[in-house]
Amino acid sequence: MPSFPDSPRNGCWGDRPYALAEVAGPASYVQVVNGVAPSGGQAIDNTTFGLSAGLEGVEAVGASSTGTYEVTAIMAPFSPLVPVNKWILRWVVQSTGAEAGAGVNLSAETIRLRAFGPY
Repeated sequence: MPSFPDSPRNGCWGDRPYALAEVAGPASYVQVVNGVAPSGGQAIDNTTFGLSAGLEGVEAVGASSTGTYEVTAIMAPFSPLVPVNKWILRWVVQSTGAEAGAGVNLSAETIRLRAFGPY
């Protein structure tokens, strides 16, 4: 996993440690409850990516392995100024735009994620 030292170009993607990870879905999905500190979904954190500090951003790189689902990563809780260790994934059916149902087994699905951390 590449890691880049701090440089005079602070704020640029290339200056931040980042990593890719393939994450399997949960065996029993819990739908997301929105709010300042959302709950449900699938929890991930900096250790998912092998990064030593919190995460500033997480995004999916394409759809799930079968093409059925896409995910949205949500900071939990939201923090505009500080990297957060806990994020949750909301799994959405691509063809309908509806969130995966409660209790759905997504363990056969894999999603590739890209995350970046603080300097």
